[in-house]
Order: sequence, then structure tokens, then C-alpha cells
Amino acid sequence: MDNPLYSMFLFGVIMIALTVQLIIAGLIIRRGKSAWLTDMQKRKVADLPHYCRLFGNKLILLGLIAAVCSYMAMTSTEVNLRPIIVFGIGLVLVAILMIIDYRRCSR
Repeated sequence: MDNPLYSMFLFGVIMIALTVQLIIAGLIIRRGKSAWLTDMQKRKVADLPHYCRLFGNKLILLGLIAAVCSYMAMTSTEVNLRPIIVFGIGLVLVAILMIIDYRRCSR
């Protein structure tokens, strides 16, 4: 366990688990399961089924970004921060898109 590449492998495994969870949650919410949304999210939304589709799509997008980061981490031959930076940028962009969708769908 002294090899630093184990940390990249561990990051890749964590990203695979995150990918599966985000895609499953995104698909369930996308189908209209609004019970998985918080009360704060549902409070001002005028068109809840449309918002569920948009929110689910953003979770699936974040899951795909996590899959790319997992691939980058598992195939790297040296320890680098590129997969972590890519996931951080993707997380920020998806959060901005979620805020824009919330403002578009709120009353």
C-alpha cells in the first residue's frame, strides 16, 4: 500500500460508486419521483414534472462526468490532480445549471 498509484485507483473506485449512485438517482427523479427532492426545492416550483426531468438530467450529467474522472484516474500512470480538477469543475458547472433551471421553473 505504499505505492502512490493506489490513491489514484481508490479515487477511481470511489468515482465508479458515485457514477452508479448519481445515474440511478437521476433516472428515478427524471421519471417524476418528486419525493426525492427536498421541500425547499419543491416549494416555489410551478411545473414540478418539468423540473424533475431537468434535475434528473443534471444528476445524470454529473454521473457521466464522474465516469470520465474514474477512467482518467484508473488509467493514469502517475499521480496527478487532473481527474479531481475535472470533477470539481464539472460539479461547479452542474450546480450553476441546476440553479438556472430552478430559477426558470420557479414562480
